[in-house]
Amino acid sequence: MQVEILQPGFKERSARRPHRVELESEIKGGTMNLLRRLWTDETGQDTAEYALLLLLIALALIVAITGFRSAIANAFSRATGQLNTTT
Repeated sequence: MQVEILQPGFKERSARRPHRVELESEIKGGTMNLLRRLWTDETGQDTAEYALLLLLIALALIVAITGFRSAIANAFSRATGQLNTTT
């Protein structure tokens, strides 16, 4: 277990999410360590996966609507025509 020494008066918040002071000291002390830590950090991974899933669903809907555009337009035209004849 690696223990990091922080500035006096600052407590470590969480092992998963670094404190701002820790990030600033890592930037000053070594950019490579910061990049390695950010690369292995998995916080926010679920959010990114859900965003990708929503993007795929949206693309599928766009493709489906585009493919059936004329059929949808014809259905609305027939419904409009029938509504106009009954009134």
